[in-house]
Amino acid sequence: MNTNITNTTKSQFFFVASLASVVASIFLYSTNTDKSLGIFVGLWAPTLMGMSNRYGIAAVRDDDHVGLPM
Repeated sequence: MNTNITNTTKSQFFFVASLASVVASIFLYSTNTDKSLGIFVGLWAPTLMGMSNRYGIAAVRDDDHVGLPM
């Protein structure tokens, strides 16, 4: 059984998580009397998008090195 998670899969996961963070922050901001919770959750999106970009770049680098001797 292969338990390795590829960089592309990680990139996609973090991208979807960043979108979910935005949706959750809008929901929390509009439904709670404490607006700071919605703002706090909304601040996760840039970090998650950065992680998505990091693994996306790593996936491209992995694809470039497939079949090449190192």
